[in-house]
Parts: sequence; structure tokens; C-alpha cells
Amino acid sequence: MTPPRGQAPGPTIPLFYVGDYCDGPLPQEGKFIAIETETDLDADQSYRIRHESPTFRQYELAGVAHIPTDLNGLETIGAKRQNPVSFRPVYKAALRNLVDWIETGKEPPDSRYIDGWIDGEGEFHFARDADGHVKGGVRLPHMPTVLPNGQAGAPLGIYRGTDPDYKDSPNYYAWIGGSFEPFSVEELAARYPNRDAYVDLVEKAAAALLAERLILQEDYDAYIQSAEVRRW
Repeated sequence: MTPPRGQAPGPTIPLFYVGDYCDGPLPQEGKFIAIETETDLDADQSYRIRHESPTFRQYELAGVAHIPTDLNGLETIGAKRQNPVSFRPVYKAALRNLVDWIETGKEPPDSRYIDGWIDGEGEFHFARDADGHVKGGVRLPHMPTVLPNGQAGAPLGIYRGTDPDYKDSPNYYAWIGGSFEPFSVEELAARYPNRDAYVDLVEKAAAALLAERLILQEDYDAYIQSAEVRRW
């Protein structure tokens, strides 16, 4: 994905706006990376297909919406609590991994799937933690996660791929813009007694993503810099 038209690219905003559609099936040996947000899994059952192929990867982004604020702000159409988390870091890393895969044979990270189950009627249900965040998938630093060396990630509220207020509304774009419900000041203080505690959790999550090649160095740096100056 790329910035809205008219917005200049920058160090964390690459310029590859033009896309195209395949006019036939991919060759069996073709290398393919799919990236799905939490929204996509909620809105379209076809995205829940797990392709068992050594030349296919699928990365499902927990707590990320199909239309985040940096892609298109939706406040003017009624989306007052749109999910702000960008998917660009994962897209950029995936593009680099795909090029390396094609040119050198270096395989990208394994697929990452959001946890859940399908009921008897074929409806998918997310597995959620005590806060309401989905479990599994690619977990950017705004999502809590457990690493081998301990807890990481520092949510500032509840992040969803769809906005339940618009589930049965004709305002489809507001629905797929997701939602963000900030924690209270008291909850934030209980989770992060000081800024260093918050930055440390962000750094641990970002470092794990960088080590797994799910983000690039420039976005690791951007996550840390943002955490160090963030106010709440």
C-alpha cells in the first residue's frame, strides 16, 4: 500500500501506488505473500483459507483495520474512533522479503495466523484475550504479546479491525475502519508506571518483529522514537 494521492513518500512511506490484477492462476512454483488485516478476516470468509504450499505465506495483522487513519481518515463520514494503526511497516518488509525470495531464494518468515475457530454454521470466531484483543497473528507493538523472554507490546486501549457500532449500518467504510477505545488514565498508569516501562515494552515487541524480518530497521526506529515522545 502507498500514501494517499498527493502525499509525498518518506522514509516509512514507500511509493508503489500502481497495482494490477493477475489474468489467470499463479504457476505452481510462483511465490506469493498475502497480508490480511483483522478486518479482512472478519468481513470476508474467503480470507480464512489456509494455503498449504511452500511457496505461499499469509500474514494476518491483529488489531489492524482495513482502512487505518494514515490511509484515509474517516471522521467526516462518522467514524469517530477509527483504528489509527498503520499496516505499512508489514507491507514494506513483506515486499523486501518477496524480492529476496524471488531473486536469491531466501525464504520469508513463516505464515502468521490469527487464532479462532469455525462453528457448525461455518462462521469464524476470533479467540480473544481478557481485554478483547484477538490472539495470534502478526502483533505490532500496539498489541500485547508474550515472547520467550517475557511480556512485550504496549496497548493504549482496545484495537479492533471493525467498529461494532457500524456492523449493521449502511456505512460500510466506517465499519471496516475499525475502532480504538483508549484506556482510562488510571488504567494506563497501572500498566505503565513510567515512560521507561512503556518504551521498554514497545522496544521488546519491535525488536522481535525486526529479528523475524516482519518489519524493517527504519520502522523499528520509528516505533521507538514515537514511544519516547508519546503523550497520554
